[in-house]
Amino acid sequence: RGGGGEFVGGGSGSSGGSDGFGGASRLIDTNDVAVVTPFRKQVLKLRKLLRDRGLGAVRVGSVDDYQGQEELIVIISTVLGSCTSGQPPALAHGLMSSPNRFNVPIT
Repeated sequence: RGGGGEFVGGGSGSSGGSDGFGGASRLIDTNDVAVVTPFRKQVLKLRKLLRDRGLGAVRVGSVDDYQGQEELIVIISTVLGSCTSGQPPALAHGLMSSPNRFNVPIT
């Protein structure tokens, strides 16, 4: 993947420290982060927003894209669902409508 900048401190960055979870301290890199969302349009919008801010190395994908993959940090981006003008959001779409789809990003 490559090319990401460090953006979150994980301690001193030395290999001798502790991160509080039993591992060595290190800085978190954009390559350690993924954003998962249920909708393709949301994927495209988030990718553009991250690229515009110099964070293009952060992986953004749909729930289906991440089936069976792992990342150190996963941000789950959700919405209620798609809606048309004047209509309330549809709750029958997205992550909340399917326990299997919801299970992918949280595991």
